Amino acid sequence: MKQQLGRVVVITGAAGGIGRALVDLFATGGDTVVAVDLPDSGVLEMARHLGYPHLCLECDVSREEDILSLYRRIEERFLHIDVLVNNAAVGPDLVATSNTHVEDFQLALRVNLVGPNIMARETARRMKPGGVIANVASVAGLLANPHRNAYAASKAGLIAITKVLACEWAQRGIRVCAVAPGYVRTPMIAELERAGKIRSAQVRSCIPMGRMARPDEVARAVRFMVSVQAAYITGSTLVVDGGLMSFNQPGEAHPTVDNSRDAEPPRRVEGTHARIAVVIGGAKGIGAAVVRRFAERGDTVVIADKNGEAAADLASSLGDKHLAISADVTRESEVVALFDELRLTFSSTALHQRARLSRQSKTFRKFLNRG
Repeated sequence: MKQQLGRVVVITGAAGGIGRALVDLFATGGDTVVAVDLPDSGVLEMARHLGYPHLCLECDVSREEDILSLYRRIEERFLHIDVLVNNAAVGPDLVATSNTHVEDFQLALRVNLVGPNIMARETARRMKPGGVIANVASVAGLLANPHRNAYAASKAGLIAITKVLACEWAQRGIRVCAVAPGYVRTPMIAELERAGKIRSAQVRSCIPMGRMARPDEVARAVRFMVSVQAAYITGSTLVVDGGLMSFNQPGEAHPTVDNSRDAEPPRRVEGTHARIAVVIGGAKGIGAAVVRRFAERGDTVVIADKNGEAAADLASSLGDKHLAISADVTRESEVVALFDELRLTFSSTALHQRARLSRQSKTFRKFLNRG
């Protein structure tokens, strides 16, 4: 009997570094995951970890007959597919173009480009309006990378296909987008490092943030792109590279770090870290929508706007912890005054006083209500 529990998310390359992070993130988020990877990749063993109602299947995405068989098996279980993440890929072997065999070039295209295109085609046939296809591309498809000819060509093609399919299927209510990671600390990178084909310290020195991405950071970017928060994004490629593509200067973007793990920031649990967010022009329109989004998350919002009255009305409607400040950002003196006020307002002493006054106000309101 066919079942449909929440969103059904198909993830290829599920047994790899980014793939496992994607599977864990979607599964723990309440989606039903169909994890797909090569035979003998370990994907079937993931079923014990995931449990019901998730499904783990073997498939070689370079073979159209395998993909068609895969979708027949998916149809036996589910009514339709809501999300496809084309993550399966063969990585660069870092061989000069003159030494690249045509068979290796063709394999990269079959796995990284032709396979995702067929997966997208078959998924779209089984999607309802609101479905999303996310292609995991690479900055190699956007930048010149010597010794990555086949890989770069396949990822550039995947980005192009993303745009074409987005335009073609928008009228059907299907979004198509891409995420382009830079260097990610995955088993593929570890293997290249063991083979002496890359040096991690040199790689990190080219990245302004000074480290490679974690697989879960790429997975979170993918999850955002297929979420309702990105409902108006289609045909776009989100670059997740720590600033790699932004650096165009001689020398190092970041001082060389010998131990990458020491350079990685601690992981934060989502939704547990309240912040102070300053929104310029936050009283009306898009700015007000941004303010409300931060407030819903639990952050303290400072609404800075030339229209001080509208800013104050919005802050008041959101609760007593938010702040409105009248400021014309075309005047340097007012911008400086704005941040001087923020330093005073959000110093540790001021925060303690604000919390005490807030508690007193709530107690007084309760007293009035009882009366």
